[in-house]
Amino acid sequence: MRAKTVLGVGGVVVRDGRVLMVQHNYGELDGCWLLPGGHVQEEENLDAAVEREVLEETSIRAKALGVVAVRSKLLEEGRLEVYIAFLMEYLEGEPRCEPSENQAVAFYTWSELEKIKVATPLSRTIIQSVLKGECREIKPRSDFRYDSPAYRLYL
Repeated sequence: MRAKTVLGVGGVVVRDGRVLMVQHNYGELDGCWLLPGGHVQEEENLDAAVEREVLEETSIRAKALGVVAVRSKLLEEGRLEVYIAFLMEYLEGEPRCEPSENQAVAFYTWSELEKIKVATPLSRTIIQSVLKGECREIKPRSDFRYDSPAYRLYL
């Protein structure tokens, strides 16, 4: 039997030592602060998906630099949920809410984030690892194009 997989991405956007966070306004994470992100669409590469999701949710334009975390979770229905977090370079824009997805958007320092009781443990762990320089970023190899420009290898 083949796994039914849900693929999501999240962005760790750092600007002046502060990390971009969103406060969700729906589902099981209603009211929680987490990294901006969402689901990968059909015919979309991971880097394009996280750049699109961050822009849609926050009005911040950022470039995906590399993978900093991967989380897998078995769901009750027998599906597999995979979440891939990217370190991202802030390019431009000021944080603005997308009312259909979040009720607040802001940049936080680690000390400010520690005081937020409703930040998800996953987001806290990833952010702490990135800000402390404890994670190894897996970068895309732009010189490796195997069979098409749409091919991506992170190494």
